[in-house]
Amino acid sequence: MDLRGFLVRCHRLQRNYSQEGLCRGICAVSYLSKLEQGKVRQDKLVIQRFEKLLAAFGMQGNPVEINDYYLTQLSQRADTFPGAEEALEELAEVATLAVVSNGVEKVQAGRLEKSGLGRFFDGVFVSGRVGATKPARKIFDTALNTLGIENRKKVLMIGDSLKADIAGGTGAGIDTCWCNFRGAVLPEGAPQPTYTIQGYEELLRIVMEEEELANAGSKEKRHQL
Repeated sequence: MDLRGFLVRCHRLQRNYSQEGLCRGICAVSYLSKLEQGKVRQDKLVIQRFEKLLAAFGMQGNPVEINDYYLTQLSQRADTFPGAEEALEELAEVATLAVVSNGVEKVQAGRLEKSGLGRFFDGVFVSGRVGATKPARKIFDTALNTLGIENRKKVLMIGDSLKADIAGGTGAGIDTCWCNFRGAVLPEGAPQPTYTIQGYEELLRIVMEEEELANAGSKEKRHQL
């Protein structure tokens, strides 16, 4: 499953860097779009975005230092969606859970630690470490092979990005679940998810059997690989 946008809220950083607020209002949308399109490597792009920002403002600064500060601040922001922890607690009892993310490893590791959600996952697969970015099949194959999962019919990719998560999961031969918390209309021509949810309760009904749902919240549960 994806982390950003499904379990952890995405924030626009509002803190100031020493260069008169260079980091104010930075948004990762175009950054993630370029990664998903495979147009640039992550380690280059995270620096290039600040090089362009400095040039646009006509200011002097060290893009490497600015990026390091920015990523550090992002890694400390781990505000989870209401119900995320409770949902993971139930899901972890009946399924093998893993994070598959295009985010920067430093940021994702910090968010999982700060949020306390890391304990629910059997694996964390970040594009920078794997060497592939969603929607590329390689990152999904790496996750499944590492976890020892062979039956892809029992795998579900959950995320909020139609291109990275839904198209990526479909391309890897697994079912997908579009996390549509905002109730958006599926764009014409967009990748078609197997399921669409607007809340965690819907996800539990998709993943869990009737008996498991009946025991949700109790201690009489059993972990299923």
